[in-house]
Amino acid sequence: MEGVVADRSAISVRQRHSLIKLPEPGYRTRDYDPRSGFFALTYRDPSASSKRSLEQRRIVRFRLNAEPTKPVKPIVFYVDPSVPEVYRQDVIEGASWWNSAFEAAGFKEAFKVELLPSGVDPMAIGVNIIVWVPRSSRGWSYGMSIKDPRTGEILKSIVRLDGMRIQFDRRIMEGLTAPYGRDDSALAEIEAAVRQRLRNLVAHEVGHGLGVRHHFIGSAQSDSSVMDYPFPRVQINSQGVPMVSSSSFGTGIGAWDKIAIQYGYQQFGTGKEEDELDRILRNARAHGYYWMTDEDWRGGAEPQVVGWDQGKDPVGALEEVMKLRSAALTRFSSDVIPTSSPLAEAQDTLVPIYLLHRFQVQAVGAMLGGLHYEHAMRDSPPPRAVPGDQQRRALRALLSTLDATSLTLPQSIVSLLVPRPPYHEATNESFSGTTGVTFDTIAPAVVAAKLSLDQILDEQRAARMVESNARDPSLPGFSEVLRSLTQATWREEQKLGLVGAVQRAVARATLESLLTISADQKASPQVRAACWLAVLDLRDWLRATPKPVMDEWRAHYALAISDIDRVERDASQFKAVPPTIPPGQPMGYN
Repeated sequence: MEGVVADRSAISVRQRHSLIKLPEPGYRTRDYDPRSGFFALTYRDPSASSKRSLEQRRIVRFRLNAEPTKPVKPIVFYVDPSVPEVYRQDVIEGASWWNSAFEAAGFKEAFKVELLPSGVDPMAIGVNIIVWVPRSSRGWSYGMSIKDPRTGEILKSIVRLDGMRIQFDRRIMEGLTAPYGRDDSALAEIEAAVRQRLRNLVAHEVGHGLGVRHHFIGSAQSDSSVMDYPFPRVQINSQGVPMVSSSSFGTGIGAWDKIAIQYGYQQFGTGKEEDELDRILRNARAHGYYWMTDEDWRGGAEPQVVGWDQGKDPVGALEEVMKLRSAALTRFSSDVIPTSSPLAEAQDTLVPIYLLHRFQVQAVGAMLGGLHYEHAMRDSPPPRAVPGDQQRRALRALLSTLDATSLTLPQSIVSLLVPRPPYHEATNESFSGTTGVTFDTIAPAVVAAKLSLDQILDEQRAARMVESNARDPSLPGFSEVLRSLTQATWREEQKLGLVGAVQRAVARATLESLLTISADQKASPQVRAACWLAVLDLRDWLRATPKPVMDEWRAHYALAISDIDRVERDASQFKAVPPTIPPGQPMGYN
């Protein structure tokens, strides 16, 4: 890949094959529980009794079968020399956070982190290694393991740290604080925050290496886990300046992480294990801790299970993020980049600040047709719908993110967005546009609108709303959402200037989304029907509304009517081209 290798037409590939000797007997498997938070090894056991499922699941973990007070062989993670020397101590500290979890599970000196000794093969089985991966672009970090396929015993873990994440973390913090116009303490605080972020990253990936999965409800459980994706805690001081520091990120593993290690590694007397493991998880639930993970985030139904969100109240958190976004944009200036940088680089710092709310919008979106649920056992409480008043509050919050005034870049920022000089070309991290060499000041609004529209008009979410409203009329139906959406985007008072241009762009994006869904054969027929009716109602309104005075608004209305007529005749004749959205993940780590 260009930017990573000297010559991408000629590279060397070194491949290694290993024949791994099966581990010695003595490892005791442990049953997987859907409340436990561990990775699982799944297999079928035809000899299982009638009281047990044909499909058997065992958690993935290291062997620590020894007296809890003095393990025979501790789990050791080695830091590879590929980790830059300046960050090695941060890596050791972050990984070492897990030692407190093993101590809470009754082990002493069961977990260690050390520099890789000279002569030790980092590829060898039994050598758990933390390596640094240089990249030319944003990428994920990983914690992975090699397992005994018969038992789930971890034989080796590999943690890969993406070397570019520090640069992207630093860019976000520079955009928030505009530090280059302040004293050196501002840059020192950013550096402290970046290093604390790195410690969190390492702890997170080592957690995967220990067998622990993501815990995406951690932020709603008082930041109970490093296995969540945290949003930085940024305060706005009395002068309206966003402030970051090392306290913007966590300082150790959380309560859930200790619970998970207890479940996975704590040892019990003969015949007591099943009851004791159940007791650990029930006691955790009694204190408000339970596990939710990747599949729950992707499902988009539980509003408290989203990466990079905040707290228990998604709407309140969105309001706070929007305040932070506004404060940062108000102060956005050439001070977001070093004095030695071309002014055009401010364009790239603008992206994560302008789209700062993108992940909290996901949490609020999940409230529409949302469902509070847990990975339940037979005696757990049933799922419950997000109440109607909360769903409507969420809808109002989402519609506020489509407001043209808040999406319009102020002139103070527009004046910074100069054409790029040679060798400083735009990348996939930049906003694209239609204006050629100049910065397209409307394109960012279309991107932000698309992020919100994707939540409001999510097809599976819409189908859930149709169904839930049919069962319980107190819950908002999808048609109610569509009426509110077209009112907020098309039927608002026409604005002038750049705000008016943004308003038209957001309305246009709304119409294209509705037309796209109404023609999508994979969507629920009832969802498609509701979207098509909203489109027809909009056309009737456009035809009945007196013609606008301004040519821009007249053209806007005329094109909308023409496109609706064309789709009515032949839906295949219309194809929306969605905006190119700069990547948001990973904001910090996976």
